[in-house]
Amino acid sequence: MGLEKREDFKTFASIIADGSIRVKTGEGNPNAVKREFKTGDGTEGVKFELVYNNLRGLIKGIEFEDGKYGQQMFVTIDDITLAVNTDSAWGRDIMQKLPAIDLTKEVTFA
Repeated sequence: MGLEKREDFKTFASIIADGSIRVKTGEGNPNAVKREFKTGDGTEGVKFELVYNNLRGLIKGIEFEDGKYGQQMFVTIDDITLAVNTDSAWGRDIMQKLPAIDLTKEVTFA
């Protein structure tokens, strides 16, 4: 007997205003970067995140979901799900480029 990784567990990443790709982590992670934020409804908070310059791999799926802050697009690249608001500059840019992407080849989101 041993621990087995959940098959349905997803790692979510997001793109923030500075163009970096962020993955939420715990405060105790030595590589974590602290980011203070304020949402559109005035809620303030703090997140601890891992920061990346790009995300590279094969697109495995694209889904859309209505949420608290508008419609979200979830682009799954290998085992990472990139969550982007469809009403953001990043979301619109990605949606415009998706039709031209060859899904059999590796892509880079940067």
